[in-house]
Amino acid sequence: MVRIANDKYLRHAKTDTITEAFEKLIEENVQQGSMAEQWQGFRDNFLWKVEVNDVLDANLDLLRKIYKSYLSPVHTLMSLDDVLDLFLKKADLGLLDKDVIYFFGMSKMTVANENDHGKNYNNVLFVEFLEIIGRCADHKFNGSELEDIELAQKINFVLDDLFSPFNMRRRNPRVEIEEETESDSDY
Repeated sequence: MVRIANDKYLRHAKTDTITEAFEKLIEENVQQGSMAEQWQGFRDNFLWKVEVNDVLDANLDLLRKIYKSYLSPVHTLMSLDDVLDLFLKKADLGLLDKDVIYFFGMSKMTVANENDHGKNYNNVLFVEFLEIIGRCADHKFNGSELEDIELAQKINFVLDDLFSPFNMRRRNPRVEIEEETESDSDY
């Protein structure tokens, strides 16, 4: 890319330095044509909420069983093929394979030393699996009458579909009701 920037901008006197040429190449040719997705925005605004945590936490042991059903002594992480099998075949959530692949990619954390650990891009950790569920739930109801319900409720519907092939039933979060004490009126 540096050589392209040099040839396109520096050699033709459109910039004064190779650094400027490289920045111009990135701004005009790479960023202009890219549609950057916000990984973190979905997490911050929708996924990392108390209500979503409560739903997932109530069903964590069942979700771990499903995740572990795809593992073996030589297959220690759930793969993309496993995720496609679960979400498209076993649970049949009415999603397209390209959608599930997209959610898989968007749910991935950064892989440190990717040259040494590149195979980790094809597998998901359990926490990434939970995010895939959230992203699928969010997408599944786009354009429907349930589009505006909270993500936690959407996840409940998806969990029903995910648990069904495994003869499991979704658990509702336990709601704790705090009793009012005399000191509460002081606040």
